[in-house]
Amino acid sequence: MRRQPRQGETLRYPINPTQVGINREMIPLMVRMVKEDHAKVRPMTLDIIQGSECGVREIPCQVQAIYNYVVERFFWIDDPVLEETLYWPHRFADEMKQRGMVYADCASVNTFLNALLGSIGIRGLFVLGSDGGYDHGEPMLYHVWTAVILDGRPFFLEPTAYLPAGEAHRYRKMFFVDPWE
Repeated sequence: MRRQPRQGETLRYPINPTQVGINREMIPLMVRMVKEDHAKVRPMTLDIIQGSECGVREIPCQVQAIYNYVVERFFWIDDPVLEETLYWPHRFADEMKQRGMVYADCASVNTFLNALLGSIGIRGLFVLGSDGGYDHGEPMLYHVWTAVILDGRPFFLEPTAYLPAGEAHRYRKMFFVDPWE
């Protein structure tokens, strides 16, 4: 097990070169990052909503505005050096402000998206997808995206465009991680 990271530290997690996927050690850190950083990205979230046409109580509209903001300023890259890179949401926000665009993978962008949503009280869930394969008895996790519950129904938010609309069925198993529990 890795040492506990310091606040704001960028971490790199090795990937087994025989598989493509998400390193399991990242999941607790993604949860921690959302909990610890959501207040730091709140000013950005409020700016996003203020710049939209959403009313104060129009939660679906606010979710869409936040999602659109992230998608328009994010470019998905697969980690080319056989390691996952995970950015703290406030560092992700700073880079987005400075450069207007951020290059990252599914774990970082969905951690950022969940922190933005959480900063205004919208509970996002991490969705981890597996195609049914196993590695040392554990399901191999290939991708992460976000779900929100609106009016009692789940809505999936996929900011990377890695998983086209309606294609979640290609994952035989989906695991949900609630960063707010």
